[in-house]
Amino acid sequence: MRIAPGLWTENLELGDKDLLLTGPAPGNPTMIVRTVVDGSAEMAPTVWIGRTGTLPVHLRGLTIQGGSGALVSTPHWRRIGGGVLCESGELEIDRCRIVDNDTGGGSAAGGGIFVGEAGELLLQASTLANNNAERGGGIAVEGGSAVLRMVRISGNTAPDDGAGAHVTDWRRLEADQCSFESNRTTAYVYSELGGGAISIDRGGEVSLDRSDLVGNRALQGGAVANAASFEMRGGSIVGNEANRYGGALQVFAAGRALLDGVVIAKNWALWNGGAIQNDGEQRGSTGPITSPVRAGPGACRR
Repeated sequence: MRIAPGLWTENLELGDKDLLLTGPAPGNPTMIVRTVVDGSAEMAPTVWIGRTGTLPVHLRGLTIQGGSGALVSTPHWRRIGGGVLCESGELEIDRCRIVDNDTGGGSAAGGGIFVGEAGELLLQASTLANNNAERGGGIAVEGGSAVLRMVRISGNTAPDDGAGAHVTDWRRLEADQCSFESNRTTAYVYSELGGGAISIDRGGEVSLDRSDLVGNRALQGGAVANAASFEMRGGSIVGNEANRYGGALQVFAAGRALLDGVVIAKNWALWNGGAIQNDGEQRGSTGPITSPVRAGPGACRR
């Protein structure tokens, strides 16, 4: 199904048939900006996958904006999936912009995208920008799995954890050649995890390859707050800030981190660990580590 350029105010429920929903020119950035599905008319996700079926859905060459998520009662009342809610089934998003969606606070998750239950997401050559949620401003993975390829995750916010991405409940996110830029958590007094770019807890797993985490900010874990499993091969963690611990990376006691060939530079922490605050297990070889700290121990602290 082809969508003509324009502003389409719709809240779409898909998944009961194998569907390709495409803009007129997925390879043309100008046409992607001009082909908009806006979900602001209702308190709901802009695109909802899986509530009515489990067949594959493909989205290409669209801008998805203005969604506020679905109100759910598990594990407690909250909103999830502002721009895209993928509850079950296979969803492929290619060359899309998912921007300016907001599920709000109060344990809300997945401002841009929420992957839950049995959802399987492939997101590639796309942008996740300026979305907001209590956890996972850009994307939250609490079910199923998510694979990101050549995705730009930028300018997302979260009052609590994982402004770019939040992964939990034994689920997995893989990212290859992605950039996490200028995402920030907004808590300045208390945050359960932090993680300007990424937060991971309760058995979650994140694996990054050839990706860059640049200019993110959080109370702790300026780029990554890890209480589960984090692996990164290649790429860089540069220019991130923490108002307390771990300018680049905060590894909590329950966490393990593997870094291989990663450049860690120009990160900053107010208290400890200008680059890495390690209270768990961190191993592997990295590139150079050069990151300042205003007070307390220096670049790396364990």
